[in-house]
Amino acid sequence: MKLKDFIAQFKKQQTENNRIEKTRYVCAKWVMVLPFVKSGKVVDCPYNLKDVKACLPIFRINGDETPTIHEVLLRHNREDILKMAKQKNKHYKRTVNWEHLEFN
Repeated sequence: MKLKDFIAQFKKQQTENNRIEKTRYVCAKWVMVLPFVKSGKVVDCPYNLKDVKACLPIFRINGDETPTIHEVLLRHNREDILKMAKQKNKHYKRTVNWEHLEFN
């Protein structure tokens, strides 16, 4: 296989993977953590903001994704979740391990 063909195949695969990720993201119904925990208000988290804001899914599409917002609320108290969500919004380039409420 020539390098040119390999690069074309790689780009095609990346485009397909990106499409699948966007589809899975949209199906999962992601919401912003701060308004949901503070007042129970459901504010959609757009796909282009999912890495910037603290967002979690309401329900799970498959078993290997991040925990849902309800699972996080059952495991941790509201004050700790609010504190971590505010830190995530401030340090938006970092990812959060929501099971342990710490940055990866």
